[in-house]
Amino acid sequence: MDVCALCGLCALAHGAIDAYARLTVLLRRLVVAAVLLKYDARSRRRTADTVQLAFDKEERMGPVLDSVMIVDDEEGVRQLLSRWLSAWGYEARAASSAADAIEQLTLQPASIVLCDVMMPVHDGLWLAEQIARLWPNTAVIMASGAQDMNTVTRSRKQGAIDFVTKPFGREMLLQALRRAGERRERLLAAV
Repeated sequence: MDVCALCGLCALAHGAIDAYARLTVLLRRLVVAAVLLKYDARSRRRTADTVQLAFDKEERMGPVLDSVMIVDDEEGVRQLLSRWLSAWGYEARAASSAADAIEQLTLQPASIVLCDVMMPVHDGLWLAEQIARLWPNTAVIMASGAQDMNTVTRSRKQGAIDFVTKPFGREMLLQALRRAGERRERLLAAV
């Protein structure tokens, strides 16, 4: 038997720490459930699977209040990323082109835009430049299948704050989203 087990004060302190940890997890789950129910009500869907998925992933959840717009010309990519983002607690929206993204951002700006570089008509670099000019508080993350340093450099010059190479995993995307959220908070604090 260790010394802490014999001491009543230590046992009380350990019990309080355990209770605090359980309360923190419970509060986080309540916030996630409220956000997901709000999201589900907005899209006229209510699914217990969505809430359970968020609970399963709660240790990897991002900020609950950030909205992320996914801009990619591939429907499957938009759907997959939307599911990931929703499970992490983000409000996910999707656009199939740069023009569609501009239209949606005009109606409701997003905190973060995750944008594919290669798209028809206007590419992601053009969109990043427009976002930096029109919505300077929106963080832009560029995604591309090409590992070209020129594209990365051009992305940064156009206002993107991060760049991920496709195919990227959940952890890489989550890290990029966290960096973008932190950068956005610093920008807003400076204003």
